[in-house]
Amino acid sequence: MHKFLLNSFIALISSAAVVGCGGGGGGGGGGDNPTPTPENNTVSLSSGNTFADTATDSAVNTLPCFKGSSSAYSDSELRAKCGLTTYQIMVEAYRNGGDATGYGYGWGPSRHNGTIGGITESLDYIKDLGVNSIWITPIFYTSDSGDEAGKKTNASGYFASQQINTSRLDIDPKFGGGMRGTENASLKKLIDTAHSDGMYVLLDGVLGHAKSDFASNGVTAPVKSTSCRNKKGDKETASGYTCFDWSAANTQAYFGALLQTAIKDYGIDGWRLDQAYQVGPDGLLLMKEAVKQQAGTFIGNPDGTLGFTVGEVWGSEDQIESNVFANNALDSAFNFPLRYAIVQTIASQENLKESWATGMPASRIQTYGYWSMSKYKGSDAMPDAFTDNHDLVRFGDLLQRAGYTSDGSNEDVTANSEYVNRHKLAFALLADYSGPITIFYNQEVGDQVPGYVTEPSDCGSGTKWCDDHVSRTDGIYDESSLTSGQKEIRDYAASVLKLRAETPAMYMGQRWYVIEDDSIYGELKYNKAEDSKVLLIANLSTKEKEIEVDQLFSAKVCSLTGGSSCDSADYQFTGMLDGDSSKVLSSSSKLTLEPLTSVFLRIE
Repeated sequence: MHKFLLNSFIALISSAAVVGCGGGGGGGGGGDNPTPTPENNTVSLSSGNTFADTATDSAVNTLPCFKGSSSAYSDSELRAKCGLTTYQIMVEAYRNGGDATGYGYGWGPSRHNGTIGGITESLDYIKDLGVNSIWITPIFYTSDSGDEAGKKTNASGYFASQQINTSRLDIDPKFGGGMRGTENASLKKLIDTAHSDGMYVLLDGVLGHAKSDFASNGVTAPVKSTSCRNKKGDKETASGYTCFDWSAANTQAYFGALLQTAIKDYGIDGWRLDQAYQVGPDGLLLMKEAVKQQAGTFIGNPDGTLGFTVGEVWGSEDQIESNVFANNALDSAFNFPLRYAIVQTIASQENLKESWATGMPASRIQTYGYWSMSKYKGSDAMPDAFTDNHDLVRFGDLLQRAGYTSDGSNEDVTANSEYVNRHKLAFALLADYSGPITIFYNQEVGDQVPGYVTEPSDCGSGTKWCDDHVSRTDGIYDESSLTSGQKEIRDYAASVLKLRAETPAMYMGQRWYVIEDDSIYGELKYNKAEDSKVLLIANLSTKEKEIEVDQLFSAKVCSLTGGSSCDSADYQFTGMLDGDSSKVLSSSSKLTLEPLTSVFLRIE
């Protein structure tokens, strides 16, 4: 959501302008940061130089989606939630479906004429990508009042004026579907169509703050407050908007009713909760229980509601832990530390001032990304992995910021093989993640804003975009209009996301970091119930690499995955994607990886 004041900066999180909903900043610097070593063109996987970070791996493997079991979830619910692959859509920016005119104004470079109907018309395109869930940004009623900046913020939906109207969801007519306070035809059609296509639908809830004119109609109103809870648990004065008192029973009742009404009336499958720290862990736990109660016996049933809850805490691993996972307040929270580790390694973070902003070794993904996850102690915790969202600079623009490609002003950047391959690497890392993942719309085609390399000092004026809204571009949903580079990224994304859906070890498997190397990233995944074993090897350097294994490596893989007679084990590792079946690795063969490419290997 649009912020009217710059948030204070926090340790481990670098500065960023706040015009989006997160109120966060740049990437963290936690974990070990090894000094790069001389590059070697042949990388040997042997028991002597692999599986060195067992402390981090052992801690992470206690999380439900890595462990593959949890007392908090049934088997079907765990499988469904760990296997979520969600496509996030900024409603006001995406596409007009003819059910309303849209806003016509807003933050970012889109035409701002998006409606709910436009999403429904795009479901075939979205489903074909291999996702099984969509998350749509807030659609609740917002009044037209405000200055120019305020009106742009209205379109985002993150500062609502009303959310329930006489016991019904109060949907903004500008997003389509008819009159306020009645059943919204556009929303119902979207959800029914998505369900018939085998996809879940998540709504976006803002429970900690609202527009100053927020009012209740026909239901008990939440208690307003002049201050909001921050990520540290302290109070911060609100300026230009209102907060809510989450110690008040009326606040808890109002928002519990909101979450339950959407499930009861429309059959939605869960909620993404904006700035979840404003609610606090106790309030979040109440909301999760309200969602699970309304979802009832349908939880985990692909024909019913999923009852999924995910919160946004744009901050360090300690802040995510204390606000969400410490008391199992929600199913999930967005995995910002892992996101920053990924972009620092293969692109850049938004703020280039830190020494770790870009060009980090492959080991960064382990030593900061997964190391951060070892701090999550909640028995129900299933962090959500992502690289892009509506508050962050698109991955394509981060590649330009890092200097890997041109700024796209005068040429098609997707014609650049490095631009394409770095996008594909990001998708490979996400697809192999144990737990829910989120893809931001247009990410699958390598979208970017031409000429946007750095944030202007006077951003927000005229057409000078800021980092936290520049990603809000028009939706791309017509395959026939794609460039060859865009199509290559999309085809690869679809192939790895579909492979993820078919391979339990990828979305719900134990994970071991294979080798500590500056240019090669490797991880072993194992799902015991399905006896599914996968080895992901990614060459993050711009030089060709030769990978070799020995029998001792096979023996180690055997022992980690519960095999027998491991001293004599000698596995074969075979490419899993179409076109990769000829890529075979064994103790008697080597595998060549081209620059900036990866391979998924089935272990047999």
